[in-house]
Amino acid sequence: MQPVTRTHVTGDGMGNAQTNTPPFCPRLVSDGDRQWFAYWTYGGRLVVASRSLPDGTWERDETGIEIDVRDGHWTPGLGIGPDGYLFLAYNVRCSTIRWRRSIRPADSSEFGTERIGTTGDGSSATYPEFTRLRDGTLLLGYREGESGHGDWYLDRWQPETETWESLHHPLLSGTAGSSGERSTERTEATDSSCPYLWNLVQSTDGVLHAFWCWRRTPDVRTNSELSYACSPDGGETWTTSSGREYELPITQSAAEIVDPVSEGIDLLNNGWAATDPTTNAPHVAYCRNDAAGNTQLYHATLESAADGNDPAGEWRVESVTDRTTTANFGGPGVVGSPLGRMGIVVDDSSGVHILTRDLERANWPLLYSKREGTWQSQHLVDRNLAYSDIHIDLQRWRQDRVLSFVEQPQTVGDVPWAGATEISITDVDPHAVWDRTTVASSIVETDGRENIDGSPDTSLATFASTSLEDPLLVDDTAFTPIGSGLGFDELSVPATPVYARVRIDGVDGSEREGKNDAAVRAHVSLVSDGETRETVAGEPVSVTAGSKTATTDWHRIPDGFRTGRVDGAVATTSATPLWVRSATVELACPMPSVVEKQ
Repeated sequence: MQPVTRTHVTGDGMGNAQTNTPPFCPRLVSDGDRQWFAYWTYGGRLVVASRSLPDGTWERDETGIEIDVRDGHWTPGLGIGPDGYLFLAYNVRCSTIRWRRSIRPADSSEFGTERIGTTGDGSSATYPEFTRLRDGTLLLGYREGESGHGDWYLDRWQPETETWESLHHPLLSGTAGSSGERSTERTEATDSSCPYLWNLVQSTDGVLHAFWCWRRTPDVRTNSELSYACSPDGGETWTTSSGREYELPITQSAAEIVDPVSEGIDLLNNGWAATDPTTNAPHVAYCRNDAAGNTQLYHATLESAADGNDPAGEWRVESVTDRTTTANFGGPGVVGSPLGRMGIVVDDSSGVHILTRDLERANWPLLYSKREGTWQSQHLVDRNLAYSDIHIDLQRWRQDRVLSFVEQPQTVGDVPWAGATEISITDVDPHAVWDRTTVASSIVETDGRENIDGSPDTSLATFASTSLEDPLLVDDTAFTPIGSGLGFDELSVPATPVYARVRIDGVDGSEREGKNDAAVRAHVSLVSDGETRETVAGEPVSVTAGSKTATTDWHRIPDGFRTGRVDGAVATTSATPLWVRSATVELACPMPSVVEKQ
C-alpha cells in the first residue's frame, strides 16, 4: 500500500464539538474485509458508515438517532459481537446506557429498537466502551458514578440469551476510598477518586491488559498515578504484572503503579494502549509534564527480566518528545489540549509507533517511531486537526498491520462559529512512511518562507493576505483599525501556531505642511465580536512621511484566540494628517521539517 492513503467519509462531520475523535468509546472497528465508523453529523444525526477493505468507497447509513448534547462526552461507541452483530451505544453521560443491536450480522443499514440499561444496576454510566476479544467475546466497560467519585464496571454479552451479564460491578473502585468502604456520594470526609481507563487490549497469548489513572475531583488537574492490571482469563480474574492476584475491586491504594505521576502536572486521562505481537509486552502512550514543567509525550512498557521471565519485569518509562511549552490543563469537563490523545501500535519487529498531533508542530497528524534507538517524527498530511484527538482502529492493525485513524478537525465546546468539517479515514503504513523522502504540502507561497524566533529550523509561509484598495487618511494619534482585516478561526487555518504582521506602503502629506518629523505608526490587532480583544505584543513600526515602506515583526496570535479578525491599526505621531497609500495584513503559519529527531 501507499505510505498514507486518505478516503473521504463525509463533508458533514460535527466540527463544533469534540465528539468523533476522542479515544474513549471506540467507534472505528474492523472485522475481516469490512470496516465501520460511527460519527455525529454537523446537524447532530448519528451515522454509521462502512466500506470494503482495503480502500472501498464509504457507504453511509442513517440511524435516526439525534445527539442529546453537543459535548465531547457524547461520543458514540461501536462494537462487534461474537456472531457478527453490530452494537451501538450513544447519548450516555451519567445516565443509563442506551444501546441498539443491528438487525443482521455485519450490516449497519438497520438497527433494532433502543434498549435502556444492560444488567439493571447501572444508572449513572459514562464512556461505554466495547472490547472484542480474540475468541469473539464482547465486553462492555463503563464508568459508574461521576468525575472524581466513580467506579469502573465490566459486563459481558451472552449470545445464547441475548443479554448482558455483570462480570465485575465494579472492577476498579474509586468510591471505596482508603477505608475500603464504598460510598455512593461525595462528601468532604469521603476519601474517593475515579478511575479513567485507557482502552482494554488483548495480547496474542490471550492476556487482557488495562491501564488507567485516578482523578480525585472533577478537575483534570487532580489526575494521578498511571496504573495497571492484567487478566489471563478474559476478565474473570486480574493480577499485577508480577502475577499477584488482585482482590477485587481494585482500589487506588492497591493498584500497581506504572508511573507515579502526582497531581497538578498535566496528566491527561484516557488514551490508547497496545501489545507487542511478538513478546506480548504491554505498551501505553500518554502525556504529562517533565521535571522542567514542559508537557511531553511519554511511552511506558513492561520490560522482561534478564532471564526472560516476564513476571519479574520492570516498567520502563521514557519521554518521546522534547517540547518546550506547558499544557496547563485545568477545570472540569472537556479540556482543550495542545497535544492530541495519541494512538499507539507495535509492529512484528517490536517497533513502537505513536500517532498524535501537537499545536506546536502545526497540529498536523504526526507519527513518532523509535528507529535505531532514537525517537523520530514525521508529519503525515498537511491538515490542521484543531483540538481533535487521534482515534485508531486496533483490529485493523492486528489483522492487516495498517494504522487506520479518524482525520477530522474538531473544536472544544459547542461554539456557534464552527461549521461542518470533512471526515476522512487515513490509513498509514509506518514503514513505508519512513521510506519516503518528501511530504506534500498545499500551503501557498512555500518558496517564500521566512525564519522566525532567530531559529533556522522555524520558518513561516504566508497563507492569507489582504490590502487596502484606496489610500487611507490617518489623522488621529490614537490607534484605529485599518478596516481591512482577515477573518479566521481555529478550524480554517492550515497549520498552527498562527502569526500576523502589517505592512505600510507610502506615507504622504507632511512635506506639504512643512513638517518632516511626522510619521504613521502601525501594529497588529485582534478583533473579536466587533471589539479589540488584545493588541499583539511588540513595538509598533513607524513610517515617516516620504518613506517607501515599513513592516512590523511577525507576532504570534495567542492560542486562546479561537475565532475573529486580524487587523492592522494605525496612528499619527502628531496632529498632522497623513495619507497611507497602501496597508497590508498578512497571516502565516509554520512549515514543519519533514523529519525531525528528538
